[in-house]
Amino acid sequence: MRSTVRTREKDTVDGADAIEDALGVRVPDDDRLWVRLKPGWTPDPDWKWRIFGSAQTYAGHFHVCAIGHDEQHRSVNVADVAEFAPAARLWLSGFLAGQEITQFQFMGSSVELLDTMTEADEDRWRAWNVAFRRRGYELSLDELPEVDEPALATAHDPPAWAFIAGQFWTYSETGWAPADPQPAPFSGDQPARWPGTVCVERGHHDMDLEVGEVVLRIDCHAV
Repeated sequence: MRSTVRTREKDTVDGADAIEDALGVRVPDDDRLWVRLKPGWTPDPDWKWRIFGSAQTYAGHFHVCAIGHDEQHRSVNVADVAEFAPAARLWLSGFLAGQEITQFQFMGSSVELLDTMTEADEDRWRAWNVAFRRRGYELSLDELPEVDEPALATAHDPPAWAFIAGQFWTYSETGWAPADPQPAPFSGDQPARWPGTVCVERGHHDMDLEVGEVVLRIDCHAV
């Protein structure tokens, strides 16, 4: 027998069409789920912003609408919030916990690395998710390159590298492996950049070079 599911008609709010959480369920309109945003994110620091659900953009980002100003919408994360209502803090705690990175993603989206995951890897994975919940937004992790490109071994100072499982990995004639020693401890608060490169000063990568089937960042040799 086909079951009938009763659905509630969604409220029509300008700019809020199809605002749903990651499961496709919109958060019911509830003015208890409010936050106040930091300067730069709000026209008025006294405004309260109602949480509507996931922004469906980046991990940790959620969609808010200014209460009493329905035309004002933002995609924000907890780092952009100055004040939380108790109900909003509770909702966001569950929201962030549900967006933690999986072990497979942490291990470079590699079945091989996942199968050989060590206790040290698991400790870094747990610490990574704790830092994510504290920050409220995700930092990027690289996938283990599937293509073996020997030409990458010619990169020096630094070698061709990727950030996998919370560590810097480098490429040599024998393939990919964790850098030993690691060039610097990872703080967990900023995207991984190879220390001493111009990308650290600039805050982002720039200019790519195709090396066979792999793309190499010219300034710092990130893959």
